[in-house]
Amino acid sequence: MFEIYVCSMGCRYYVKKVAEFLDPEGNYFDTRIIAREDFGGKPKKNVDLVLGQECGTVIIDDTESVWCDHLDN
Repeated sequence: MFEIYVCSMGCRYYVKKVAEFLDPEGNYFDTRIIAREDFGGKPKKNVDLVLGQECGTVIIDDTESVWCDHLDN
């Protein structure tokens, strides 16, 4: 019913470890991991790397400022 991503400005190794901790069986995140390397040096996150419609994307993050272009989400 949903696709869940882990998205972090951390390096890919760190993000994979977080995903493994949260989802040890790989049932929820699988390969849907977005890391610092995927943002091409941009200082903020964006939903361009998430497969799906932006209007259907819900963002949960502890740092609002990195999503300044997507505050409605």
